[in-house]
Amino acid sequence: MPVRSPFSALTAVLLGFVFALIIGGLNFSVMGQVQPIYETMPGWSEDVTGVRAFDELPANAKAYIEHIETLTGVPVSMISVGPEREQLIVR
Repeated sequence: MPVRSPFSALTAVLLGFVFALIIGGLNFSVMGQVQPIYETMPGWSEDVTGVRAFDELPANAKAYIEHIETLTGVPVSMISVGPEREQLIVR
């Protein structure tokens, strides 16, 4: 029985890319004082568990992945839409 992806009913997606250090220098003793700064992106309600190609993803899901690529400078080559092997989109 297919499992519905937890990424199929999102009204918004938070992307934590920048982290702010509240006080002090950067070392392991201050890691509890580091807070993520989130960017909110539009989510999607479409079921993506049956999607097998990037172009079939909802527009907001594609925009989310493309934004990650822009921020990191690294292409996203694999996208999982469920727990099964065939639910892996390879770009």
